[in-house]
Amino acid sequence: MRRDTIAVVTEASEGLSRVAALQLAAEGASLAVTGYSEDIFLLKEVLEQKGAARVLAFQADVTEENDMEHVVQAACNAFGGVDVLVTHTHFEDSGPLESVTVEEWQRTYERNVQGIFLPVKAVFPVMKKQSSGKIVGALQHPARQTSVLNSSGMAAVESFMQAFAEEAGPCGVQPVMVYVPVDESQRPNSDAITEAWTRTFTTVLEDSSPVTVQHIQTSG
Repeated sequence: MRRDTIAVVTEASEGLSRVAALQLAAEGASLAVTGYSEDIFLLKEVLEQKGAARVLAFQADVTEENDMEHVVQAACNAFGGVDVLVTHTHFEDSGPLESVTVEEWQRTYERNVQGIFLPVKAVFPVMKKQSSGKIVGALQHPARQTSVLNSSGMAAVESFMQAFAEEAGPCGVQPVMVYVPVDESQRPNSDAITEAWTRTFTTVLEDSSPVTVQHIQTSG
């Protein structure tokens, strides 16, 4: 990865997005990071100490179109463009269909489907104009997929990214989905998951081929 890489990382306060932001910072990238809470401003200091060239931090919501457009525009104004977008969906066990409420269904789709759609929608015009860019979506999910809600939500994300890849490829933009399974014995932020994600994220950043899917192994 070039040391002058410019990246937008959504929901960077925790989980896989935080790991990605720290990794990009250590390699000298300029970063625009978002989070739901004021904790994101504490992360800004950490990223600067880690080696990031420049950092912008935003308390922003991935389900709000105006928030995502503002973040991308601010990154372009400050840094001159966007080379990498990192997004993160997190599907959790939701139980049998009878137990799923309408509110839970809507919240899952809003956070995980719309939460990828809006950052991608905001950054794509910039990358299209540049004729370059990489969009990395980490799809964290239960290793044993039995839930109707999870399965349908994941299918929606997969279909969106696959269809988007057809549109983005000719423009020089590379969407990548990374599947991150978590089994019942693991914490979502376990060392095994972090290490597997870090290795794969490094590979994805360096790979210029039009790979759109990566499945990673997070347990023995």
